[in-house]
Amino acid sequence: MTAHIVVVDPAVMKPELSAFNRMAMNSPLPLTLHLPALYGTGSLLRDNKDVRGVVILGSKASVNETHEWQDVLKLWLKERWSHKIPTIGFCYGHQLIAHLFGGKVSHAFPDKSKRVGFRKVAIKPNRLWDLPKEGPLYYSHEETVLDVPPNMNLLATSDHVTVEGLEHRDLPVWSLQTHPETVCVNEAVECKDGDLDFGHSLVNAFLKAAAR
Repeated sequence: MTAHIVVVDPAVMKPELSAFNRMAMNSPLPLTLHLPALYGTGSLLRDNKDVRGVVILGSKASVNETHEWQDVLKLWLKERWSHKIPTIGFCYGHQLIAHLFGGKVSHAFPDKSKRVGFRKVAIKPNRLWDLPKEGPLYYSHEETVLDVPPNMNLLATSDHVTVEGLEHRDLPVWSLQTHPETVCVNEAVECKDGDLDFGHSLVNAFLKAAAR
């Protein structure tokens, strides 16, 4: 199989097809889409040759659940990391990465509700995005990472969530609690022109870095 970037969409109801298409239009390498919660892990296990990068999207599932597809995905990711394949996770993907490296994931807000909107996120200097950056990012979640796992550094913060992002100290692995990949946001949330640009620039930078 030709060199490609794997996009894992763990959606349990509706895949992020618009977000995937936007990434595909901006990626130097072809992308392959995998839906383990909806259709199983067969394609993920089949298309595991010449993987240059991995993107893990959001999900209504929790990393504290014990579904078979989650067990397969965890083992698959660990194998990719043993080969130092660049990986980035958003929302559920962020929580999954933290969970696999020893972090704790639980409810983000005292009332255990799900909240959506835009918040300003500050990103620290790191190996993927050289300079400190700050901008609005869309969020939609009820759980979050509560602590920084061993062998990881705090990548991003906000006034709402302490652990907004993580970077592994040795591996090319990054994560963000928000949804920088999003294209179609919740109709109840006002989205002004330019609100998605900052997030898209972060995703594009990862796709370019993975293709090198």
